[in-house]
Amino acid sequence: MIRKTVKRLKCDRGAVDMTALVLMSWLVIMLMVAGVDIFLMANRFIVLNNTAQKALEMMKEEGRLTNEIEDIFFAELEQQNITRDSARIVDASTETVLRGEPIHLHVQARYELKSFKPLGMSSEQLTMNWGVRKTGISRRFIRPTFGGGP
Repeated sequence: MIRKTVKRLKCDRGAVDMTALVLMSWLVIMLMVAGVDIFLMANRFIVLNNTAQKALEMMKEEGRLTNEIEDIFFAELEQQNITRDSARIVDASTETVLRGEPIHLHVQARYELKSFKPLGMSSEQLTMNWGVRKTGISRRFIRPTFGGGP
């Protein structure tokens, strides 16, 4: 009787060890996928930051945010697979400012971590929101016009 119990425990241990190996393998794979997903999120943030900087440079020349600059901004984001739904301009200098005056751009974006969905987390828990604020000094010079003509 004792021999049968010992034999049964050895088989059970083997099955438990195999189950632990499968669970650990699954955990390692999930962590690797999560690492790739977090890398993609960081890459998207860098793209948004660089695109916002380019838009700010154009705004410095124009003295404000124009519709053309906004269209160029979103076109560059769409080239990097960032849609208008996931990124938006929260606040910007829309009034023309003169040289030496401050100009600003505030962009907000969101990214949903898809690798944690199999764990049963809701999309609200998986959505990462971040904002990018850029400020600079306008370079636009408007010559004053004094009455009269040429």
